[in-house]
Amino acid sequence: MIFNKKGNVRDVALTAVILLGLAIGLISFAYTFSEMSTRMVNTEAINESMHSENIKNVINSGNDTMGRTDVLILFAFIGLVLSLIISAFFIDVHSIYAGIYILGLFIIVGVSIIIQYVYIRFSSLPVFATTVTSFPITEILFNNLGIFMTIAGLLGLIATYAKSKMGIGE
Repeated sequence: MIFNKKGNVRDVALTAVILLGLAIGLISFAYTFSEMSTRMVNTEAINESMHSENIKNVINSGNDTMGRTDVLILFAFIGLVLSLIISAFFIDVHSIYAGIYILGLFIIVGVSIIIQYVYIRFSSLPVFATTVTSFPITEILFNNLGIFMTIAGLLGLIATYAKSKMGIGE
């Protein structure tokens, strides 16, 4: 039965939901780390301790790491789309289900536009205004999430149904 197989149109929706959770989590973590490190640096007890240089080094390396988390969301997106394509290639589905896949893809693209709106509302909160500016790749990804999910879904569709034309799933 088709419902227990991987690589279908539901994986496109799962990709969008995972990316939303990852983006919100990383932005919240970056904001929290930034606030905590600022308060730690401005605390007299930490500045006067004999380990203040070590603490400042840890905070600086943490700030450098926070700048790299934006790329993590890009790699997560690429990895999820590749797993969608690879798993779609290995399932056997009759060509008659292509219409259902396309209909499901329209629904999933609508859902991904809602997810895009949720992210935009989250990122426009005044609390996260300075933190979001350090996530430019995430901003591009989520400002165009409907387009990216359409492309991912179409690649999954091609991977699912093109193998019968290549003589591989017969």
